[in-house]
Amino acid sequence: MIYKLDIRIKGHRNLDDVEEFMRTNKTKIIFFAETHGILSELKIQEKIIAKLKPICYVYELLEEEKIISEKDFKKFLSMPNSKRFSVISSYGELKPTVMLAKKYYLPLIGCDIKNMCRKNRNFLNKINIDEEKRIMLKRERKQARVIKESLIQYGPPIFVSVGAFHLRKNSLIFQKIKAKSIIVYPLIDKKRLYDLPEDFDIRKAKNIRYIIEDNNGK
Repeated sequence: MIYKLDIRIKGHRNLDDVEEFMRTNKTKIIFFAETHGILSELKIQEKIIAKLKPICYVYELLEEEKIISEKDFKKFLSMPNSKRFSVISSYGELKPTVMLAKKYYLPLIGCDIKNMCRKNRNFLNKINIDEEKRIMLKRERKQARVIKESLIQYGPPIFVSVGAFHLRKNSLIFQKIKAKSIIVYPLIDKKRLYDLPEDFDIRKAKNIRYIIEDNNGK
């Protein structure tokens, strides 16, 4: 399924307009708020990448790894789907994104801490809010650093796919990165993902669309 795109940049209606906006405004980063499997977002990502032509793909779930050369891509894609890439993900869960990056010849750069600071999956059983906040800030500090480094190494624009919560308005990422950017995020029944109740059933959503905004507020 590919969701409808809603362009919310004044005077712009489609991705051709967004491409022109990015060029004239010297936009350097395309932030994409990922849902980690809640929505099928690969098709919408591909539509954006094909039109806006980023230079590299910065990917939260790749953690501290990089997939740059043809050999790197071949090695990753040859791994068994069921094999664990990390505490968080299996190789099979990451392969669709890796194949997308390979299709568009994009270096794929991980931008998180190994295992996202987890020793195992027990954290899913009981949430310690104070500990989660500490980990979140540590991870966002690392994410911001890798995004800056990738922008310097590869040049703009870069495509940055991280969890939707990392792209909340007061995110440490936005505090540390002042480069001009646009943001792509899903609205589910007119709500951002992190504003939905914890027990929300995505199958009951009546309206899902992806919004594209100027992240610098123009």
